[in-house]
Amino acid sequence: MRAFVRYFNIVFIVAALVVAGLAATGLLKLPPSEAGDPLAQDSPPAGEVVFSPTPGFVEPLEPVPFDRQALADSQTGLHYRLIDQQTDLRAERPVRYIRMVVDLANRQAAEAVSTRLIDFYPDYQSVLLHDFAVIRNGVRQDRGADLFIDQIQAEDQLGQGVVTGLERALVRIPNVQAGDTLDLSWSVTGGHPSMNGRVSEFVGVQYYVDSPKARIRVLAPDDARLQTLGDAAQPEIEEADGYQGFLYPEQAVTANLDFDPYNRFQQTSGWLITQFEDWMAVKRWGHDLYDAGRPSADVREVADRIRSSTDDPELQLVRAIQFVQDHVSYFAISLGEQGYTPASPEETLRTRNGDCKAKSLLLIQLLKALGVEAHAALVNSLDGRDLADIAATPQAFDHVIVRIAWQGQHYWVDPTLSLQRGLMDQREQPDYDLALVLDGGEEGLVDMPDRETGDPWTDIRQVYHLPQSPDDALVIDVQLVYREDYANLMRAAFEDASDADREAFFQQAYQAFEGVEVDHLSVSDNERDNTFRIGLELSAPRFFGKADAEGARTRVLTTDALLYAAQYLIELDEESRLPFPMSARHLVEVHLPGPSHVWTFETGAREVDNEAFQASRTVRYADNVLEIDWRQSFKTKWVVVTPELMEDAGVIPTMVSYELYTDMPWI
Repeated sequence: MRAFVRYFNIVFIVAALVVAGLAATGLLKLPPSEAGDPLAQDSPPAGEVVFSPTPGFVEPLEPVPFDRQALADSQTGLHYRLIDQQTDLRAERPVRYIRMVVDLANRQAAEAVSTRLIDFYPDYQSVLLHDFAVIRNGVRQDRGADLFIDQIQAEDQLGQGVVTGLERALVRIPNVQAGDTLDLSWSVTGGHPSMNGRVSEFVGVQYYVDSPKARIRVLAPDDARLQTLGDAAQPEIEEADGYQGFLYPEQAVTANLDFDPYNRFQQTSGWLITQFEDWMAVKRWGHDLYDAGRPSADVREVADRIRSSTDDPELQLVRAIQFVQDHVSYFAISLGEQGYTPASPEETLRTRNGDCKAKSLLLIQLLKALGVEAHAALVNSLDGRDLADIAATPQAFDHVIVRIAWQGQHYWVDPTLSLQRGLMDQREQPDYDLALVLDGGEEGLVDMPDRETGDPWTDIRQVYHLPQSPDDALVIDVQLVYREDYANLMRAAFEDASDADREAFFQQAYQAFEGVEVDHLSVSDNERDNTFRIGLELSAPRFFGKADAEGARTRVLTTDALLYAAQYLIELDEESRLPFPMSARHLVEVHLPGPSHVWTFETGAREVDNEAFQASRTVRYADNVLEIDWRQSFKTKWVVVTPELMEDAGVIPTMVSYELYTDMPWI
């Protein structure tokens, strides 16, 4: 379950420290169930940063005594004597509390921790500042009244067209010096409104600092379920009247030096705590979000335009998909409820942009207006296979696509893709392994079908007509055929390029031939079968390069059609995903001048072939024509990486080139 910890709302603490706990020892002490609201006072409005007493549910924990030797041995000049994380999920607005006590050895350490960054979502969360104290020469100084507090935006995905609304409370503690001890505590309170009061929480269990004393403690409703993810240990569990507690008792912890607390897309360990009893409960939760009723007048108007453009129902379907994919730009605003709730089709049509949720809902409504059944489907774009192994929660999903029922078959469409072409049977279908289709039925997680193998995605034929005499020029004929994903990529690359830009691109691609010119270039796009073709004719004075000191001239022919399989084989004895069912062929013909006995070549075949992939290079020579035939295919979507596979993958780079020699100066 590598990816599911990536999508949960983790409050980064201790300058984005994701706190943790390791093996469990000791006893869990639960406060009385009549404690009521976990906050000792009313929660502040969302978006505010305020001072507040320590929440009533917090169980105090003392730091270890000052250790001069441990501080002297610290390479960072910091010695964390305590890291305590406590979370109360029982109330409508969950509270996540953190306390840290840290000794500072030098000025650099003081500068590093005198500024606190506390992440929160102001649409539904607030920050509570409890104790901010400096201990100097044994005297405790309360610095709460002296803090400098700012709220800053923390958008780090604008370049990908995503606005999350994340902010950081920037808390600066004045006059912090070497030799001081900081004792700091704060909370972030608030739950995502789209959860409708249900618990769906991830608690991280990794550290990026060492500490001799750390603890994690969570109070949750009695019907919440807990699952450990990654290599997190099982916590101690104790039940009380109406709720339960989970605990990693106080203990020493070691930093995970490979852990980047700002990288949510890396493997992390932790606890998943959820009140969703199964995937059907998640399905019922999500169904209402995408049940928009009868299509609006704006949606029906678009459907009428599509209907009037063709009488073919399948072409109407395809054009509806293309309208949403190509004419509605991707832009995600995930503020508050918009993190899970799609924008209305009317808003998406008005702004002509939307995220996966908005584009999916628009497509569903547009197809409904055309009489085609379609439903939203929740998927995990990175590790969908592992969905079946985790406790049910909406936060296991990071993407929404659409499943279409058409002529007795199901088709999957990703509305966030663009420039896809082909009739329904020829269109590239996404494959995220498992999906939860929000169709109101009784079907839980469903398997998405594997893509079928077919013609090569890249099919290249290059013919080199070498000069037959000193007065002739080299002529190169090239035919490039792209299918499936690669047709979409090439279509996107060529969409806005002028003829001059296209010629310049290919002239650059063949610049190894000195003086090369593009004599003819043609592009054809068969949108019905999603095939993109390029025809190219080039010329150059000669085929071979300049002579070396001994008068020999060489030409190295290479292919970029072979993918280096090693880039997909991540870790031994672990599963890796391959680009199945990608396949490629690159055929080169070299038509040589003169009598055939003048030329000698190394011929024969080299090949690697195993359960995961096949790659080969075959060289043939007959009747003055040298032929080099490269081929590759991937046979499976997932494979366990073995030393044998790694060895085979290492052979592929040795196949991608073939070298020719001559001493004829005019060739």
